Amino acid sequence: MNIQKAVKESLKTGKSMVRKDSPFYRKGISEIRINPTDGPDCCVIHVFKNGKVVRRQRCWNPQAADLISEEWILVD
Repeated sequence: MNIQKAVKESLKTGKSMVRKDSPFYRKGISEIRINPTDGPDCCVIHVFKNGKVVRRQRCWNPQAADLISEEWILVD
């Protein structure tokens, strides 16, 4: 799906967004997940290792490729 639809669904369901064509998405497991917000943190990135959050980064800045991608999916 496109990023606009992914953001709307993420806000509605509470699930994280990932690009399935990202190098960080392998075998159905995402190492980096994005959670959009309307707060001061903007879009929050959660970095996972072995299924656990090891880092949280606020204010994700998408690249043009992220904005035009149709490969966005939601994950738990």
